[in-house]
Amino acid sequence: MFKRNLILIVALIVFGLSAINNKGFYHPDEHYQIVEFAEFKNGNNGRADMAWEYHAKIRPTIQPFIYYVLISGLRSVNITDPYTIAAIARLMIGLTSLVIITLFINATLHLIDKDRIIYYQLLSYFICFIPFISVRFSSESFSALSFLLGLILIYKPVTNKTYFLLGICLGFSFLFRFQSAFMSTGLLLWLVFINKCKIYDLAKTIMGMLLIINIGAMIDYWFYGVFTYTFINYFTANVVNDIASNYGTYPWYHYFQELFHTCSAPIAITLILSSIILWFFDARNVLTWVLIPFLFIHFITPHKELRFLFPIGNLYPLIIISSIQILSNFNLLNNYFIKGVAILLVIINAIGLLLNMFSPADEEGRIGITQYIHQKYSKENVVLYYINEINPYKPITPNQRFYLDRNVKQKELSAEALPLKASDTVVRLLVIQKKSIYENRKLLAPLKLHYLSSGVPLWTQCFKHLINFRDEGNSLELFEVQVTK
Repeated sequence: MFKRNLILIVALIVFGLSAINNKGFYHPDEHYQIVEFAEFKNGNNGRADMAWEYHAKIRPTIQPFIYYVLISGLRSVNITDPYTIAAIARLMIGLTSLVIITLFINATLHLIDKDRIIYYQLLSYFICFIPFISVRFSSESFSALSFLLGLILIYKPVTNKTYFLLGICLGFSFLFRFQSAFMSTGLLLWLVFINKCKIYDLAKTIMGMLLIINIGAMIDYWFYGVFTYTFINYFTANVVNDIASNYGTYPWYHYFQELFHTCSAPIAITLILSSIILWFFDARNVLTWVLIPFLFIHFITPHKELRFLFPIGNLYPLIIISSIQILSNFNLLNNYFIKGVAILLVIINAIGLLLNMFSPADEEGRIGITQYIHQKYSKENVVLYYINEINPYKPITPNQRFYLDRNVKQKELSAEALPLKASDTVVRLLVIQKKSIYENRKLLAPLKLHYLSSGVPLWTQCFKHLINFRDEGNSLELFEVQVTK
């Protein structure tokens, strides 16, 4: 018990540090379709500022509603700094994730051999990507946690309320991210064909799902001003009209490439092999039924992003331990090669976990740059020059109002703008991607630059190069432009 409590305390520290340091957003949807939607209801955004998803009414607005309540509550007690608000949001979802993961561990302990319980707990909290995705205020994370709550009900003893509550959890999972319907479909099929669930109990689950979906529709009515089912609009836009493919299409094996590139090869291979072992040797396992339809649909869908697989991330500690227990039945774990591989995995995972704990959410560190400007130059008139349209205040077309500093004017640096004129009333800053400094050396040559900050901590960039975690020189670098009179 002491060891388990100690692990939980360390997990609290790791999740807390991740929440504080994982600034910004992993994908624009995490910000523009949640935070900026909430700011629209607060009156700080106009319709013209909104992403196209707003006008198409394809975004379920339960998360913007939660963020709207959070922002309003914090601002009512004079907590108005956007970076503080965002950090509090990440800490809240991180703590919620920690609680639900702990409940899931407790609900599934009966499946784990006693001598492997500690390893299961360690995996559940400390696989390098789990704290990272657990502190994201994103649709993927909220959907994953809701589905995890549903699985907890499956693994615990059944009561009269189990199936209706399961429907509630699956309904929320769907409402946060529509693609979770494929996980839920697999789970419902498992209930019917493997668990031999009664039709009456299955009906209670479906009733719970429909209840939450319609509550979501009422929240969408509050937000959009018209009654609509956003999942129907989403299907029409991204499946029938195939708008999603405008953002890139990839072959079926793209997820393997992304997994190897992002997680490092040894961890990626572990995830893939453990899945195959579970499916091949334990076809009746509920996780087999959950994963196969979910992955199949994502593999055949043309538009692919690694974040689409985040909802199944929290299932992998149990999948890995289950596959290890299966292999132990064949006496395949008692040789020096396997033990050596395990030690290598622990080392690589520890480095990855450390990097993720202290890195921003994105590869550029946009919000780290704007926060530095916000804190250091809040009382100055600032002109921020950027190159190649890499503007941390406006990374994509829709306006980003939440982090906007009114005293910062953004301009694209060009040869025509040189030489810059000296001014006693204006601070001139330059932000540029690290990889772009050399290719723009002629443009930058006349400027006297003083280094200020990097969007991504320099030591994490070095480690990523060393062990082949993703680092492509995308980090933003901030300089002060010193203009002599």
